[in-house]
Amino acid sequence: MSFYLKRIFPYIYRFRGAYRFSKILETLAEPAVSIDEEPTSIFEKEWDNLIILDACRYDIFTEVTGREGYRITKASNSQGFIRENFSEGQFKDVVYVSGNPHFYPKIFREDTNRDIDDVFADVFDTFQSDWDEENGVVMPDPLCRDALTARKLFPDKKIITHFMQPHTPYVRSDVNQSPNEIGAENNIVSELTKAQRGQISRDKVVHDYKQNLELVWDKVQDLADELEGRTFLTADHGELLGEWGRYGHYEGSKAEGLRKVPWVEI
Repeated sequence: MSFYLKRIFPYIYRFRGAYRFSKILETLAEPAVSIDEEPTSIFEKEWDNLIILDACRYDIFTEVTGREGYRITKASNSQGFIRENFSEGQFKDVVYVSGNPHFYPKIFREDTNRDIDDVFADVFDTFQSDWDEENGVVMPDPLCRDALTARKLFPDKKIITHFMQPHTPYVRSDVNQSPNEIGAENNIVSELTKAQRGQISRDKVVHDYKQNLELVWDKVQDLADELEGRTFLTADHGELLGEWGRYGHYEGSKAEGLRKVPWVEI
């Protein structure tokens, strides 16, 4: 699979059937890295504050932070995470602070067939108010600010704060990257694309991924110290970092790198 993606697919992807053939190969290769454990809900345990790190896989998280504890998430991308967790049920006891553009009302409605204002007590659209044009992402500081504001305004509600890091773009990387577009459904980030094509090494991608994780981990520890109540940290999904030649994340996968995510109290 890795040989095909790096050496063959870049030259034939414009031909009819090339993409479909690559998906068939992925289906055949994925069982070798799939996980069989049952998924668990983010609401399975009691918490007052939940911190979500976007695209944070468990093994790298443990290596960087030294913290252990995991769950199997219900989806392998943000769209699936939203659909699996919020398409049904009432969450009027939850305030959602989000740096993820999938919580834009139009996109949320497409993912869940529900109006976001009917689902949560309130939503802080930090991805709209504090989008960093230079980095093509919401940085951690505005989310920390809005999480603390939400806790003060809604002392009796559960607060979910959804950080974008360690998801691409890797803000400390020296690789030229295509910035994300706010509200875009498919963000193309050149560092992962280059790695999948064999143009940069897996070690380089892992290094930059870790730096993004370190950036947000420093911030969420400070945030947790200021928040009142019981605070847990998890992820919506993980990230593939070279498994069978694949990088990034996509819907419908049971790969361990995408479904095994942190679940720790901080």
